[in-house]
Amino acid sequence: MGNTGKKVYILGAGATIAHSNNLFPDISNIFKKAFEEKITSIDKYRELAGFVQEHFGENINTNCVSINAEDVYTAIEIGLEFGIEQYIILKSQFIEILINLFSKLQEEMKRNNSEKSCYKKFLASQGIRENTVITFNWDIVLDDLLGRNLYIEPETKEEQCFDDNLGHYKNFYYTLTGHAVGTYEHISVGQPKLKGTPFASPKDVYLLKLHGSIDWKVCNNKGCRAYGLIFPMREPQEKFICSECLEDLNTLIVPPTLNKPVLQNPFIRRLWNFALNAISSADSLIIWGYSLPPTDFYAQWLLRKGAKNKNLKKIILINPDIDKEEFIQCFKTLFTEVQILKYSTYEDFAENQQA
Repeated sequence: MGNTGKKVYILGAGATIAHSNNLFPDISNIFKKAFEEKITSIDKYRELAGFVQEHFGENINTNCVSINAEDVYTAIEIGLEFGIEQYIILKSQFIEILINLFSKLQEEMKRNNSEKSCYKKFLASQGIRENTVITFNWDIVLDDLLGRNLYIEPETKEEQCFDDNLGHYKNFYYTLTGHAVGTYEHISVGQPKLKGTPFASPKDVYLLKLHGSIDWKVCNNKGCRAYGLIFPMREPQEKFICSECLEDLNTLIVPPTLNKPVLQNPFIRRLWNFALNAISSADSLIIWGYSLPPTDFYAQWLLRKGAKNKNLKKIILINPDIDKEEFIQCFKTLFTEVQILKYSTYEDFAENQQA
């Protein structure tokens, strides 16, 4: 099968799970994994533990806990919308658990060489070079393979990305983050484009993380000129302050089931617009490890827009649940007039591409 045509890759948690050889958990087992890694088994997160126990009837300090972490985060965000101050500490503890867990698992994966070659095969494939990657994942496993550390700290010579010729993270970093503001290319605003104009150049490929990232820090001071700008930082576990107003920076994690920051944060809004532009000009969507939760309304909206793209010819689904009717039905409902190809693993998909 050839690799011609414009593609967009859409990744969910299943992609990182496959690459990590099941070391990374799915969304329903984040708290369980955090307990097993001795992150939540300490008294440090007692406020969050009490909240989860009271509102969800689950104890996060056991290895029997099974609760959708997105539901917990959404409940916290709703409380914040109503101005309940004690929810600030709940959000801080939830995000700290995510950062500590994902950072620890990534180091463990590297140390024990427990990663499979899924992402490396993915990045080595010819089709990736001129096509944008959209991901709903909070972890930074793929980011690091795309050279995240090299761009955040260019002087760090010991760090190596998978392929220096892959421009996805570089374009994201110098176009869509706070670092872009200080570059020569962005001193002035670019000329408007005709609506529907696709990204025509290979240099316009991006890594677009639509639900935020554990390493993204943002200033929430509306009176600061750095307000809303996102700065990826090398060490997500560290605390940072804004260089302009000196207030604490916050980690930007978007709750998938609520997604109000899509409209509130201009950076996230721009990311979604870039994603929409890419999907609207693609002839193939490769959806790997993403199950399209029924409450993720913004993601459904994005894919519905893609379904209206007259150039779209096929959808490729890569997921171990590919034979489950409840999984496949939501995609059949969205994409009624295009071919849908199904693979249970990335290896099966890659082998078919080479055939």
